[in-house]
Amino acid sequence: MKALILTPVAVAISAALAGPVFAADPAKIDWGKVPSRTVTLFYPGQSTYQWLRGSGHPGAQVVNTGGACLTCHKGAEQKLGDKLVKGGPLEPMPVKGKNGTVDLKFQAAYDAKNAYLRFQWKTLNPYPGTEHQYLRFDGKEWKQYGYPKLDDVVQQGKQPGIYEDRFSIMIDDGSVRDDYLERHPSAREWSSFGDFGFYRMEVVDAYYIAGFGEMAWVSADDYRKAKPDPLAAHAEAIIAHMNADHADSLALYCRAFAGVEADSALMEDVDYLGFRVRAQVGDERHDLRISFPRPARTPKEVRAVLVDMSRKARSASDS
Repeated sequence: MKALILTPVAVAISAALAGPVFAADPAKIDWGKVPSRTVTLFYPGQSTYQWLRGSGHPGAQVVNTGGACLTCHKGAEQKLGDKLVKGGPLEPMPVKGKNGTVDLKFQAAYDAKNAYLRFQWKTLNPYPGTEHQYLRFDGKEWKQYGYPKLDDVVQQGKQPGIYEDRFSIMIDDGSVRDDYLERHPSAREWSSFGDFGFYRMEVVDAYYIAGFGEMAWVSADDYRKAKPDPLAAHAEAIIAHMNADHADSLALYCRAFAGVEADSALMEDVDYLGFRVRAQVGDERHDLRISFPRPARTPKEVRAVLVDMSRKARSASDS
């Protein structure tokens, strides 16, 4: 984002480290010595990206050629924001008392390791916004996860810092774009749009949610070591074949390996460690996960594993 180019500034930063979270303590930066800039942000209503590029938007041509909103609206932010926030096609359900614009003051500083960005704006309340509380299950109970960034537990590295208010920053030296387009040439058309950006994410924790009641935390180390499932390209064909030709075997698997006396069953997903199946027992539906006795990384291996499971299940039912 061109408005956030960092320039050398005189910054007083404490030499004392604040634990593993920061190279320096942001709370001790003398922001009074850091130049500031204020920009006016206008409320865009419920305008979608499709609307911005369509015939209903007078500035669509600017957007389609990579231009920013300020190309057309610089100096008119207050007037435009106040108009949009009151209601109309782009704001069918206006919120009483909502501001049409926000004056955003920002400052940028850096040291040898980190960049420090400070953003300030006036809220509608006589107090600053705070974080939305997050709860995380530690295996025994739900505990609060994350605190305001200037709290001691965050400064000491015991908790991550979080805020309710958030914004996006895009920084790119150009090399990322070339690498990405080399791997994804079909994205070349979209890469020239003004809101096309690249992000590098440092995973701290991942929360896997596969559906109601099926969720778990994944550590950053496990996430980084994970590889694409080798059956991903073949899963659709395997599922279609099993549901069309081996529905009786699927019901048998439910009875033998999940303890569910299924009247019928359908395979919903498959990976190299097992499969998910939807079993019907009378009027009741059961969503089950059945593990393979050994990993199966190819369609041929899946077939062999399922045949072995069928033999074992039929043998158990006959005994």
